[in-house]
Amino acid sequence: QEVQIDLKLSCSPYNTITTVTAPNTGSYNYTVDSSVSSKSNCYRIEITASKYSPVHDAATDSTSSFSIVYAPSSISITYPTSSTKWYLGGSYMVQWASVGSIQEVQIDLKLSCSPYNTITTVTAPNTGSYNYTVDSSVSSKSNCYRIEITASKYSPVHDAATDSTSSFSIVYAPSSISITYPTSSTKWYLGGSYMVQWASVGSIQEVQIDL
Repeated sequence: QEVQIDLKLSCSPYNTITTVTAPNTGSYNYTVDSSVSSKSNCYRIEITASKYSPVHDAATDSTSSFSIVYAPSSISITYPTSSTKWYLGGSYMVQWASVGSIQEVQIDLKLSCSPYNTITTVTAPNTGSYNYTVDSSVSSKSNCYRIEITASKYSPVHDAATDSTSSFSIVYAPSSISITYPTSSTKWYLGGSYMVQWASVGSIQEVQIDL
């Protein structure tokens, strides 16, 4: 009428991991708890006629050893792409898709040109996006940067999933100046002092004012 289904370790310490009782239908949908240790050829299923079944000598069978391991994981970056251009000081949404039990990711901004070093490293939850601010101290270079995303060392995976973009550009933001005063209707008087006013965009530190 009923069977007892045990998941057991066939390697040391040879203990029983879980025990469930189920109707003797010939099948049971077993969910492997994520807390179970990843081991190759170290688990077996043992099925025994339940103590509630009307048999004297309990029928039993056990499988050969099999493996329970972490699900294969992967990361695929969707932004930035090879045509991307970031500006120094700007904020941009790095985006990716992932498969597997990845809880955190490490996001590296790396130089894909000499000297090929890592510029910044951040760790973030595996939400599929991260708002990345480009530090203004980063050098302006065309097609010389890439983003690499790797499953964090704190994620429960053995072979860390990783992906890297093609090279893209980080450059100075386009700069512009717009004078707001004086205007065409302005009248200045000889010997007077007047406040010249303007707005600017980009990393302009000093301006030259010509009359």
